Amino acid sequence: MTVPRDKEPSNWSRTHVTVSADPTPQPDLSADESAPGAEHRLGRRPPDLRWRKGLAVGAMLVGSLVIMWPALAAPLNADQRYMYLNVPGRVQGDWLEIVRILWSEIPGRAEQGRMTPVGYFMQWLFYNGATELSVATGTPLIVLHGIQKVLIFAVAVMGVAAFVKSLRGRATDGQLVAPTRATVWLVVGGVVVLGAAGVQTHLQFRNGWLSYPVLTYGAVIVGFGVVALTLTLTRRLAERTTVGRTALAVAAMVFVGLFLNLSYELYYVAFPAALLALLLQPNPTAHGRRRWRVAKLVTGGTLTVTFLSTFGAIRVWLSDACVDQCYIGTEIQLGGESARMAWYNLASSLPLSGRFTAMEELTRLGRDGLPLPFSSPLTMACILAGAAMVAAWLLIQRHRGRASTGEIDHTLMLAESGALLRGAAVALALALGSVAVMSVSAQVPEIIRGIGYPYRHIVITWIGLCVVGLLTVIAIDLRFRSRVGFGLWAAAAAAAVVVSGVMLPINLQATRAELLSPSIMVTDAIHREITLGDPQPEADERRCATIEALAENGVPPVSENFITNSAQRAYRYFYGVDYCSRID
Repeated sequence: MTVPRDKEPSNWSRTHVTVSADPTPQPDLSADESAPGAEHRLGRRPPDLRWRKGLAVGAMLVGSLVIMWPALAAPLNADQRYMYLNVPGRVQGDWLEIVRILWSEIPGRAEQGRMTPVGYFMQWLFYNGATELSVATGTPLIVLHGIQKVLIFAVAVMGVAAFVKSLRGRATDGQLVAPTRATVWLVVGGVVVLGAAGVQTHLQFRNGWLSYPVLTYGAVIVGFGVVALTLTLTRRLAERTTVGRTALAVAAMVFVGLFLNLSYELYYVAFPAALLALLLQPNPTAHGRRRWRVAKLVTGGTLTVTFLSTFGAIRVWLSDACVDQCYIGTEIQLGGESARMAWYNLASSLPLSGRFTAMEELTRLGRDGLPLPFSSPLTMACILAGAAMVAAWLLIQRHRGRASTGEIDHTLMLAESGALLRGAAVALALALGSVAVMSVSAQVPEIIRGIGYPYRHIVITWIGLCVVGLLTVIAIDLRFRSRVGFGLWAAAAAAAVVVSGVMLPINLQATRAELLSPSIMVTDAIHREITLGDPQPEADERRCATIEALAENGVPPVSENFITNSAQRAYRYFYGVDYCSRID
């Protein structure tokens, strides 16, 4: 028999718990799974509140989009300046050529100390697709690059939602309790607003908010997504152990173990986080405990064996292949210096920590000082997003008010609270683990010279910390059933308003200054020429002038050669002629 919580005074959506006299373990029901025969449909919203909830969601989305705007409008930087041109020029419209090229380059990259073909593959898909779309529609590459960030950020938020939904707590009767739909939605809304508030746009070259979003924003998808997948497969296998489910769980964990090793070093943190989540996952009643233990051994054991064996094999191969041309970024440095870099990286993930570094960067780019907090009219969006966070909480409170069911209600809320606190521990492991992974490279001391230097890990670290705070606030409210939960939530919303109100004018100024940088302006001009493909005779002279302007405007020789060759190759592919007829 399934008992819904439909008459409690809880602040949250009703949680389901399975109660059965049958000793066979019963599957736990989340808020998204309706019990057969149940009279009450969970999550059905009263008609008079739907438009208000829609308005709150829309306000959060619009406000967050405006807060993130400086990151979305930032120019192409780092290797992206030429990779958007290089990849379509080499692929020549044959998408399978991406696989062939990357496969042939594995030995050469191994000599440099890296084995990340899957990471390159993911990036090349976006590079090729964006440039093809840019030429086909005349849309500037920088616009498509910004849209790409929005889409990947949206998928990252979905990964966080899947993670929260996969958590389970154990009630006093031994059955498992899932987070409610209201809890999931509150976490999603909080991540959107607080995540956007953490954007930083100074020092753009290695800033994870701006450069390589497929890998940096993707780290959130991989980190939380792998944990969610591991917990979900374990739960399904424990509910019903069949050959098909066992094979699926083993195959999925083998794939995950290989993927993490072959994609990007920042993704490694998903492996220990998944194991931690399995260890923290409570088992149900004594009758189902053995099935859960076996399921955990199947998924966790397969992932451990695959990840560690692949990791070891790759390290042995690279130690032999990489002798004289090792990329310094792949060399490991442990000790006090790594600890200091970890502190710098962690502190730099907090948005307000970069104000003084941003001021130095703006001064270098010809700007005088930092803009005042809330000095931009766009900061009204910060207030809008913060108010929408509070409104979402109040609407859910109003919707969930019911007559008391006494001790049963309190027991279920305690179980859900425990699930959220375990999830907060896993999210903290993802945040701190990403800092550790990006602090042990021998190259890091050359890049991170203090607090306020945003690096590749910054997106997953900040989002992870936001998830920790949100889950903890909701867990406290469920556990104590008092106004302290609303007070903490309102404080989080106020913090989002203040932080974004301070950082948005700085981010706007930093992006504007970077767009006016001579080296950025000339590379943007090259991208524009390739997008438009002007066939007029005088256009060739104009394009040649942009190539000559690279060196004149401070582009390093190595980057100049890459950009020039990539522009030539791309223009020949798209238009059948050289980008510049004077280049051999």
